[in-house]
Amino acid sequence: TFAYWISNRFYEIFSEAKLLREVAEPKQGLATTDNNRFLRLWFEVDILKIKFNCQSKIEAKESGFKWFPYNKGGEFRKWYGNNEFTVNYQFDGKEIKANVLRKYKYLKTPDFVVKNSDYYFNTGITWTFVSSRSFGARYLPNGFIFDVGGSCIFPRRDKIFYILGFLCTKIAYELLEIQNPTLNFQVGNIGNIPIVLTEDIQHQNIINSIARESTNISKQDWDSFETSWDFKKHPLLTHKKEANTIEGAFYNWSAFANQQFNQLKANEEELNRIFIEIYGLQDELTPDVDDK
Repeated sequence: TFAYWISNRFYEIFSEAKLLREVAEPKQGLATTDNNRFLRLWFEVDILKIKFNCQSKIEAKESGFKWFPYNKGGEFRKWYGNNEFTVNYQFDGKEIKANVLRKYKYLKTPDFVVKNSDYYFNTGITWTFVSSRSFGARYLPNGFIFDVGGSCIFPRRDKIFYILGFLCTKIAYELLEIQNPTLNFQVGNIGNIPIVLTEDIQHQNIINSIARESTNISKQDWDSFETSWDFKKHPLLTHKKEANTIEGAFYNWSAFANQQFNQLKANEEELNRIFIEIYGLQDELTPDVDDK
């Protein structure tokens, strides 16, 4: 099926451009089949028993650790964050796999549920499966297992920030809406987004730089609260400076947060402008980003 209302230029983009799955195919991940048993928020378990920054399945299995960071999607958020859960994947998911085979006796292997395990712990890009607020793509550092609600895509490392920058533009959202207006972002929809990989080195460098900076801004925001396992210090202390009252410290924090907000908005508008030019959509879209 195809949207009858799209412009000629959008039709040309779908006809001519590579699809994202030709560059890096989106993947669904683990379905534990019993989240109450196998999932915990990271602060519900002993943090010393969580294996962070794991590089591979082999390292995870040999470590003997029980808990590993688990990407579950979460609420709408761009660039970085929603890192809240851990999963019991001790000894290559021994308990999960045994439980799956016990529950579904017709299965000869748990691979139907423990999907794409060769991609576990890799650096990639994730998004929230269901959203009521647009499309939120995020950088996923190495060390995570991912599920269906937090499906992922794994481009070459030198393409990660280019593709992340693109997925955080209004162009990517428009291309998704043409395929599926329900705000239910399945791997098939993501894989069918037309992607233009510009050969302009200057554009590549700018896109990569802006996407990295935006990810860092979002990470700094995420880590400024105790809901992050990388939390170090409360922002009232971080931004205290010369202030000798809570009010003064809060004012400093507020000023910094506004500065970061404005920078992130400017970054997204610049990415919109660049990709509108790359896709030839100057007559279709503006680079403006709403404050909300």
